[in-house]
Amino acid sequence: MDTMQKIKEGLEEGTIFLGRKTKEAVDRAKLEMQIMKYKKQIKKQYYYLGQIIYSEKIGNRIDEEEVENICNNISFYTTCLDDLERQKVEEASKETEKELEVEIAVERFEEDLKPSQDIMPPKRNQEGYLLLKFCPKCQVGNNPEVTRCISCGNVFDS
Repeated sequence: MDTMQKIKEGLEEGTIFLGRKTKEAVDRAKLEMQIMKYKKQIKKQYYYLGQIIYSEKIGNRIDEEEVENICNNISFYTTCLDDLERQKVEEASKETEKELEVEIAVERFEEDLKPSQDIMPPKRNQEGYLLLKFCPKCQVGNNPEVTRCISCGNVFDS
């Protein structure tokens, strides 16, 4: 497989990866919005409960059923919030695993693009000028003895 094909495949994989990361970011933002919504609801329920307690303190009668409903709402929203927080932690750990997989894939891709030979420094002639074989694709100077370009990996004709 030539270098350009490897680069093309790498770009395709990168595009797919970016699409997945974008979807994950949107999903994470939706989860954060739900978490904020439940926190706001819990705060609102405590506010209502506080109003009822204050109302009793100044001499009004408490509606026990209303207090029970508010307490049930607080329990419900707290359970929902706990579930979402747990889901957030699980997704964060999955993302860490995916990031490790991506790092490994990138390392392999970079390894595939490296020239198969060690880079040999160019030689100098008797006058001290560098002797170079220029790549016809990228115009980078290479040691005259190499068979592949050190920059783009192009295979030189013999």
